[in-house]
Amino acid sequence: MADGSLRVQWPYLAVDQGIVAVVHLPENGDHRNRAELRKEGKFTAQSVKFVHHRSGLAHFSLTGKVHSEIRRTSFPLDGPIGRVFELTVMLPEGFKSLSRLRPERTYINFQSGSARADALQIRGEWRRIADTIANTDRRRVPVGPMTLWRHRVTGEISPVAFFVPPLSCSLRSHVLCVMCQVVPLPSGADRPGIVFMGGFDEHEVTARIASSPIELRDFLAAMYPTTSSKEIIRAVGSIDLAGEMAALKGS
Repeated sequence: MADGSLRVQWPYLAVDQGIVAVVHLPENGDHRNRAELRKEGKFTAQSVKFVHHRSGLAHFSLTGKVHSEIRRTSFPLDGPIGRVFELTVMLPEGFKSLSRLRPERTYINFQSGSARADALQIRGEWRRIADTIANTDRRRVPVGPMTLWRHRVTGEISPVAFFVPPLSCSLRSHVLCVMCQVVPLPSGADRPGIVFMGGFDEHEVTARIASSPIELRDFLAAMYPTTSSKEIIRAVGSIDLAGEMAALKGS
């Protein structure tokens, strides 16, 4: 965005009904990687957008159509680094195809090779430009705007694209690193949809824990599609400005 804030949308999914939530995972227990969005979230009949403001405020919104009450404080964009979002795309062949390129936009292309892409994971990380250049072997690969990255924990090499903030804003020391890879189709996914996570806590990796995976705790999540029903909306509530009757239309 013009001030350096980051916005993520998924406009090619033809399903609008979903669940958005602030997720709280326990520090211990067998279900640390499970989140019951139907219990913790709110229903919406709109395709919301995710915004991570430069101040650190993160929320789901859609101007004039939904309340921005699903929010939390993440890390500010003028100092720390961290994961901005993680988007899992299920059965992408069922998404609307991109038929027209707009001249004022930049498009990047990730190739899945010969693998059947039943599911994709798109991840965005906020990094310092100086550190990114220092960690790149410029004798073998270019620094950007696209290059190859080796994951510090798994050792996996994957392509990455760099997006710098607009020249008009003051965020000139950081870069958004966007990666895309083929992943296994989540269990139970039988139609096109997405699971989105963002608004994470600050989690800058130090040398002491550089070899350990980052454990997610509190964050924002969105899941599309979901089946609307009077029972679900009465149980979890709705964030739509038009009210429950509009959300229930056709259910």
